[in-house]
Amino acid sequence: ETGDTTIYYSPDKEHGKVTLYAQTDIIDFLYKQIDEIAASDIDKCSNIRLAQVLKALMLKKEFCEKNNQEFNDGIKVNKIIKKLEKNCNSGRWSWWNKGNFTSMNITKSVYEALVFASKYYHVSLLEKNNINNYKSELQRARNTNDYMALLDYAELFNIFGWKPEALAAVDDINKDTLQLNNLLRYQMIRIQCGESVSLSEFDTIRYKDMLGGEYYSFKVYPMWRIGNPHYYDFYFDIESTLLVYRAIESMPESAERNSRVVAMRRWLLQNRESRTYIGENLSVEILFAITPQLLEKPASHKPASLIVRSGNNEMRVSNFPYTADLDPQYPITIIKSGDSEAYISLSQRYWQKAVTAKGEEMKIKTYFKGGNRLTLGKEATLVVELDLEADAEYLLIHTPIPAGCSYSDYQPYNFKVAHREDFAHMANFYVERLSAGTHIFEIKLLPRWSGKYYLNPATAELYYYPAFNANEEGKTVEIDK
Repeated sequence: ETGDTTIYYSPDKEHGKVTLYAQTDIIDFLYKQIDEIAASDIDKCSNIRLAQVLKALMLKKEFCEKNNQEFNDGIKVNKIIKKLEKNCNSGRWSWWNKGNFTSMNITKSVYEALVFASKYYHVSLLEKNNINNYKSELQRARNTNDYMALLDYAELFNIFGWKPEALAAVDDINKDTLQLNNLLRYQMIRIQCGESVSLSEFDTIRYKDMLGGEYYSFKVYPMWRIGNPHYYDFYFDIESTLLVYRAIESMPESAERNSRVVAMRRWLLQNRESRTYIGENLSVEILFAITPQLLEKPASHKPASLIVRSGNNEMRVSNFPYTADLDPQYPITIIKSGDSEAYISLSQRYWQKAVTAKGEEMKIKTYFKGGNRLTLGKEATLVVELDLEADAEYLLIHTPIPAGCSYSDYQPYNFKVAHREDFAHMANFYVERLSAGTHIFEIKLLPRWSGKYYLNPATAELYYYPAFNANEEGKTVEIDK
């Protein structure tokens, strides 16, 4: 949490050492990401990449100003501005150079970068920019009910700061005819132009993951309503969450608004790092959406620090990330001060002899199709059933194998599994992402030795946050001749 907070933890004295992990402000990490983009060779960049490099340089400049550091890339900024002005084709941009096939999406991205740069540098192209340049195209879009074009122009006018013109463009749109992704764009424009929109309007597509992140998804809607009639992909969730983030972040501050912004930021950061296949452009857009707000710290902003008390020991922590092993014989008190968020986990690992089923955020159970009496030489299917209360990422599922069985030659393919390990005593499933609900995994086995065998409990956990875990009870399996 932001602000001063105190938490108390009473370890189980029988469960061994307590591992403390603490992480805080992510702005230094984000700066490294921005600096990598800013260092791109501009002679090898497309127009949209030039826009991204320019935005990265401007964020870098603001970071330097906030931290009283010198910004040494002014020459590069001016070169990019001149290059983009040279590549402009009647107020629009194509992918490369001054091409004839211009794109409104690329054009919006370039103008966004140029407007950002104009806070600090001279951009002559913007001096010639006024609403009269768009009157004929706007009228054509109105006459043909081209709502996509009207949304594009409204977003463009928002970039220029022309709020009345942006609202006038969306006023001509019948929102009931919009597909859901465009309806979000419509709402974002209205909010950014100062109109009042209730947070509850987004609740029907609001979801939370197991780590407290929040995202906005159309996954329960038919494809034709979303805007893609063929398939649903995870990147739609990122795009829709980015739109809602920009919309809600533009609202006046309130406890609910601030809570949602922080939760969405957490989810976007997590997925920016973990999703290489979402595409570089979308990954960069996440970075540009969340970084400006993190840079806007008041002069009185205090970085987070911790006081950790355990028994007679007191540790003062100001450098992060921080890890320590604490004695389980003493209660633990953690006092957090400062304005930045702090992310803290406390965990104990122990061997549980009398195992009972356990799990809150997730539950796991296994069973054999046909029951726990197997027949020697007859293939059997071990089913793993995992129930999740919320979406989860990076799961590890341990599934013990009865000692009297080996694996069948054929194992069913499961697209949810990123990697699978088949050991003699256990099968491990590594799963990158699962939505809330029930998920089934199967293991084909061949009983080879008759007898009665004890089957250890199957377990599931978040790979990077093993404190989120579940296990079932052990069971007995019989193999008959």
